[in-house]
Amino acid sequence: ELTLKPGKPSFKGYEGYIFRDPASSFETFSTTLFEKRLDGNGKTSTTVTLPKVPQAPGMLSANVLGTVMENGGDESYTALTLPYSPFSAYVGVQLPEGEGFMETGKTHDIPVALVDSEGRTVAGHRLEWRIFKLKWSWWWESRSKSLDSYVNGTAGEPVVTGRFTADGKNSFDFKIDYPEWGRYFVFVKNMTSGHSTGTVVYVDYPSWRGRADRTDPDGLTMLSFSMDKK
Repeated sequence: ELTLKPGKPSFKGYEGYIFRDPASSFETFSTTLFEKRLDGNGKTSTTVTLPKVPQAPGMLSANVLGTVMENGGDESYTALTLPYSPFSAYVGVQLPEGEGFMETGKTHDIPVALVDSEGRTVAGHRLEWRIFKLKWSWWWESRSKSLDSYVNGTAGEPVVTGRFTADGKNSFDFKIDYPEWGRYFVFVKNMTSGHSTGTVVYVDYPSWRGRADRTDPDGLTMLSFSMDKK
């Protein structure tokens, strides 16, 4: 039996980078690799095809459980856990200074890293980045499903996009002009390997500018409630 679950979120030397796709709803996947009768010497062999997991958020952890049942009814178990790589390469993004807040009207540099399953630098892959402005309702909906609706084009078009060929560590510029503000989804996809990553950032005016004159991006109305105490 093979069970796959989300694995390590980052790679050595790339601490602070996000190598996991937040739009993925993947949680776990289980399958039977093979089931055969042992020969007279208690042995068997086979060739198995490992499953492809294109919807995986990143590196996975594989739990392999082997079970042998004897004719008398006794069972023997052996278990093994090891990393499982569903992609040939992984793309990661890093927020400036590790923060999730960015200032409106300022150009921010978004570092991008591309590595293989061992954390070694990969070059020559084609990357695409897209930035979506999120509706304020995204945080009370299912996070992964809500973000996936942006990636698949059902929730709105990106405010800006770009493509480049990776040569190891790269970056792209991110800027939201006045008077825009709110939460934005930064999404990066490796068009060569199929892996994606991303994160949600909050863009707002600097405190010295004042925020009282901002208009609500979704036109939401604040409701007031009162209750009689009995």
